[in-house]
Amino acid sequence: MTEKYVVAFDTLCEGHQCWEDENGNPDLFDTIEEAENEIQEHFELSNEGRDEPYEEPNEFVLPLSEFIKGRKAIFIDGGVKIIGEEQDEQDCYDLTPKEMIATEVGLPMFDLEEAKHTYVHCSDDLTIECLVHSDGEIVDGMNLLVKVNQPSQNIKDSYRLMISADYFDFTKEEQGNDI
Repeated sequence: MTEKYVVAFDTLCEGHQCWEDENGNPDLFDTIEEAENEIQEHFELSNEGRDEPYEEPNEFVLPLSEFIKGRKAIFIDGGVKIIGEEQDEQDCYDLTPKEMIATEVGLPMFDLEEAKHTYVHCSDDLTIECLVHSDGEIVDGMNLLVKVNQPSQNIKDSYRLMISADYFDFTKEEQGNDI
């Protein structure tokens, strides 16, 4: 499964939103170009017959794996907290590691070098080594320090944080099973 894209826009009250289908699910596009063409077409239609046309579209394209519905920056106690709800193309509960690889499930992680939230998509060459397991959360519910290697994505010895449940789902370490 390849990356899908959404057309997102920012609102003052509700934070980041995206175009949705009739069922309220994110409207998905196969390529950035396809999504950008839809934005341009929508923009041109919105400007038809306007006395003062809009200067540029408010929408922008994001990979689905990076879109956070309702994303807002809240400034509190001298810091910033990002809130919102991550979107996923599929429900990935109770998948075996082989199914996670076959469907390229994205595992949420926090990249310490880049200092940002990312997704690492499951593949045959993905290895995750648990270095530290904390009983409490380190960042945003993540409680493991891991070292990630994935040659197909040029990830080598990348130190990241992740949720222990995701780690155990992918590695099946708890049950002693190999992927």
